[in-house]
Amino acid sequence: MRDVTLSKSRLTSLYSDFRRLKDLNPEGYEANVRYWRQVLLDEVLDDKLICHCGNDLLEELSDKELGPPKCLDAALDSLISDGSLIASERFKRNNNSKIFKAFSWTIDYVLASRSRATTRISEGGNYLRDSEYIILPTTKRKSLQAKQRMISSICRKAVRYSDLVFPRSEFCKIVGMEEHLQNWREFEVVLTYLEMYMGVIITDSNTVKVCTEDVAPLLAKFDTSFISENDKNIASVKKTYSMLQSQVSMLEVRIHERKQVLADCIQYDKPKDIQRLNLRAKKLLEENLSTACKNLQNIEALKSDIEMSLDNVTLKNTLLASREVMANVSAQLGNTAGVEKLLDEISLERLKNEEISDLLVGKLDNQNDEQLNEELEKLDAEVQREQQITREFSKLKIRADRDIKSEEAVRAAREKPSGEVVPETETSATETKNEEPVIAT
Repeated sequence: MRDVTLSKSRLTSLYSDFRRLKDLNPEGYEANVRYWRQVLLDEVLDDKLICHCGNDLLEELSDKELGPPKCLDAALDSLISDGSLIASERFKRNNNSKIFKAFSWTIDYVLASRSRATTRISEGGNYLRDSEYIILPTTKRKSLQAKQRMISSICRKAVRYSDLVFPRSEFCKIVGMEEHLQNWREFEVVLTYLEMYMGVIITDSNTVKVCTEDVAPLLAKFDTSFISENDKNIASVKKTYSMLQSQVSMLEVRIHERKQVLADCIQYDKPKDIQRLNLRAKKLLEENLSTACKNLQNIEALKSDIEMSLDNVTLKNTLLASREVMANVSAQLGNTAGVEKLLDEISLERLKNEEISDLLVGKLDNQNDEQLNEELEKLDAEVQREQQITREFSKLKIRADRDIKSEEAVRAAREKPSGEVVPETETSATETKNEEPVIAT
């Protein structure tokens, strides 16, 4: 394995035993460690969950001219110290303590950082210890992806407790482990991480139970700290059901193939013995298919009975909770005699309030009538005064209009073309005649 972007001197330094640089050239030592860390995480161990440390890893990183790296243990020890790699035994260590589960990541990190263990066991060519390490960054990423698929495929579709219990193989298929993991060993690593570090499942050797917060109501009346006998039985029924489904599918395919072979034998006129042999095999397969279908039907009926029993348990718990609520409410209400007495007291108080209201309304109405009469008299007097004033102003206006018209007539008479002049006495008489007495205001 050679990086063409590096110079020969740089490659020689990387593939040499550069442990002496730790004291002589600390910066060079750290640069070499960083390079091998990046190679391991981004290239060699990319998308893997398990690191097999030993001769195979050295051969994978070997260069044709320089041979295997002589100081790969420095990078491996660095990855172990910062928690990127953790020994398989420590990773899969089982502890039922919830406190341990909550702080397991921190505990492992501290223990790893304080550990003085090294992956180098000798000074020879095969100097790496043969051991297995879990790659935590990749394991965490793939476990989070598995959790999301589990929520969408299981949690959001679950309607009863049995929908959360599975045999291991069926859980692997539902969550899509076969498509995203390389082998069954990686599946076991993801299961361990989901249980020990994320706390979203409970497992044993054959059974997986989902216990995320999304399905807490379905788990309320069941124990979620371990796999019970009922869980094992539910998983066993599901496993048998899946096995029979696979068996029926396989028999249908084999029967179809045997029919094709028999048809070819008849078409090409092969010996009767061969034809009878194929026909006998087809009939035997059909009998097996009939038996498998009956067994599948029986298991399906058993599954339905289990689901109905779980539904009945849920219904009973609901009824018990409803009874408790009703009992508490009834205790607050008391007996019927107390309720009747309360209603009578309310009726009596209502009558008292109505009587008081009638008295107050009657008194207030009398006071309001007297005040209204006084105000009406005042308003009537004001209206009469306003009407009198209006009439007097009207008369004054009529007189002013007449005076204006008289003056215009006299002016017109004086300006006649005939030259006749109206005597002043006549004009004065006319004005005197049209005058009216002035009303004093």
